[in-house]
Amino acid sequence: MGQKVQIHNIFINSVKFVLWLFIHNIMVMPIFIAAYFILNRGILVQTILAVVCSALGAGTVFLLARQYETVIKQKNPLRISLATIFKERPWKLIFTLIILIIWIAVQYFWPGQTSADQNATAKLLAMYPVPIFIVVSVFGPIYEELLSRGIFFAYFVKSDAAWAQWTGLITSAILFGLLHSVTVSWATLGYIISGLILGVIYLLTKNIRFSILAHLLSNVLAMLL
Repeated sequence: MGQKVQIHNIFINSVKFVLWLFIHNIMVMPIFIAAYFILNRGILVQTILAVVCSALGAGTVFLLARQYETVIKQKNPLRISLATIFKERPWKLIFTLIILIIWIAVQYFWPGQTSADQNATAKLLAMYPVPIFIVVSVFGPIYEELLSRGIFFAYFVKSDAAWAQWTGLITSAILFGLLHSVTVSWATLGYIISGLILGVIYLLTKNIRFSILAHLLSNVLAMLL
């Protein structure tokens, strides 16, 4: 009976996870619609898209954050903290920044192959720079961390055993890579390694805010440089 309940819970959580994946795309949909149907890309259109995408991004992030906090409060085998960064121990922030700097340095020597996701983002960035920056560098990283690290571990890692955490870390990283690049390439491997790094930050700091910070800074630097 217990095994049937466990399988049922995994199935339900899998369905909910997929639904959250679809919801993630809501914030960028206005940009896709504008790219196909609106020829005018002036300041007014850019401003409207920026406001709409910000509203959708804030709304979806708020809903996912509420779901994450609810699940964590119900069962928290990994002893995840919901405290703000400023209430955590200083070493966690220092550790996050050091790991981020190392990974950014490594990326300079990474093979230059880009994924279809990166190419599409680059094209949309040229068309709608402000709305895309808001989605990719602000709300996107927050949502992806809440989903790929926070919700994933809360839904599927029900033990603090080392094997459970390693399994969750590797699985979430592979999923993160495939969601960003559907074809196997150097870009896919880069995304998987990024997922591993962000997952390690999450598991060691025990606070989703640190992996969010690392993801935000990484995306902002990637967009600006």
